[in-house]
Amino acid sequence: MIQLPDIPRSDWRLLRAPLLCLAGALLLAGLVLAFCAQVWQRSTEQWAQAQTRLQQAQSAADAIEREYRAAEAGKAHFLKLQASGIVGKERRGEWLELFDRANAAGVMPQLRYRIEAQRPLEHASPIGNSMVYASHMTLQYRARHEAAFSAAHRLLAEAPGHAVPVRCRVGRVSENEPGLAVDCDYLWLTIAPVARPTGKGSAP
Repeated sequence: MIQLPDIPRSDWRLLRAPLLCLAGALLLAGLVLAFCAQVWQRSTEQWAQAQTRLQQAQSAADAIEREYRAAEAGKAHFLKLQASGIVGKERRGEWLELFDRANAAGVMPQLRYRIEAQRPLEHASPIGNSMVYASHMTLQYRARHEAAFSAAHRLLAEAPGHAVPVRCRVGRVSENEPGLAVDCDYLWLTIAPVARPTGKGSAP
């Protein structure tokens, strides 16, 4: 057993002040460390919250950019469709002029055609406030050769709207007569606002 030396009471009085200072310093150091730990924890939490807010803001900005790009792409596609005559009213007058020019230029000689009334495309559903409409068209003409038939088909593809071939018969006119007899059915498609019903009780 270790015995501590006896320290006279007068020496304790001399050591009291340094010991009290040491104890106070240790207590102050502990308080400073505790305060620093709290500040560090609070700073870490604030940094994490700031990082979360930054990521949320970045995600929102990315979403807005994607929506903007999609809207721009959709707008460009819509304008392209509108310029091609697919979107809007049926442009039957331009089709008839096209047929007359093609017949006169020899692209579709001996042309006969019939275009039925426009109606909603069968089994088609509305696209927002719009609908796909179809005008059934029959074309019969003579083509000098296959290249002439291809040229006539390209001419229809460049016309307003979108001509979709649904049936086409191409064959020789006869054994003694050159050229091809063409008999084709098309659906001429356009996209236009849904037609309002007419008659009593309909909306104005």
